[in-house]
Amino acid sequence: MSIIGSKTVLCLQIKEQCLNEIISGKKTSEYRKVNRFYISRLCEVNKKGEIENIKHFDLLKVYLGNVKEGRYAICKIKGI
Repeated sequence: MSIIGSKTVLCLQIKEQCLNEIISGKKTSEYRKVNRFYISRLCEVNKKGEIENIKHFDLLKVYLGNVKEGRYAICKIKGI
């Protein structure tokens, strides 16, 4: 997570083909498998491992490969 101005940003790595489709407008949604990693990034979890809340994000930054300073797109989040 990062912050741009007063907006909270969820940052996710993405493959080049998907990034190109997002930039062109062909791809309008991004899905991830539900697993412990994404639950910990997207949710507030209690000590028992139960989901308490879904975190709020204003924007999604999808970036190419392992380099956060490389090609990327920033999109509004409609819902998680």
